[in-house]
Amino acid sequence: MSKKKIRYKPKPHRQLSPARRAKMKELNKRFAAERQAEYRTLVRTGKYPWEDGRYPWDWKP
Repeated sequence: MSKKKIRYKPKPHRQLSPARRAKMKELNKRFAAERQAEYRTLVRTGKYPWEDGRYPWDWKP
């Protein structure tokens, strides 16, 4: 007797509640600001990668 393959039903995409959406928006704004700040300090200190052939993922202060 062959075993029946279990098929998992994908869950329908849930809409975020307005409160959750606002919270996420706020979080994203904050993270974006942090990234921008980091980038600005890199540029200001002249440590911005790419110029010397390196990439952000192997950037070390």
